[in-house]
Amino acid sequence: MVGAGCLLVTLLTLLPASGHLVGGGRHPASRIRAPGARADGAAAAPTFESKLRHFAPAADLPALRTEAARLENDLQSAVEEQDFAAAAMLRDDISQLRQKDPAFLASNLRERLQGLVRR
Repeated sequence: MVGAGCLLVTLLTLLPASGHLVGGGRHPASRIRAPGARADGAAAAPTFESKLRHFAPAADLPALRTEAARLENDLQSAVEEQDFAAAAMLRDDISQLRQKDPAFLASNLRERLQGLVRR
């Protein structure tokens, strides 16, 4: 069961929180999009520059990483206890913290590039 728990923790931390689609209704106003919104009504992906503006200051990064590690331990415990609602909330909290850490973005980009190069 430990292997399945680890797999679930990995999946929960990698999967983004679900978003809501915008628009798509029959009312004409539902077809109006915000600048940068996608035609299918889904929210536009954040730009690289917008992500840079949301990084935590360098002085806050050690505390941010400590908090993320604590939440990951809590996530593992929640999965082991099969408290999946708590696990999902912890996954979302971890995701929000990681978005503020430039090292996480760099690691994510490196993994994506390596995957593309292997093709």
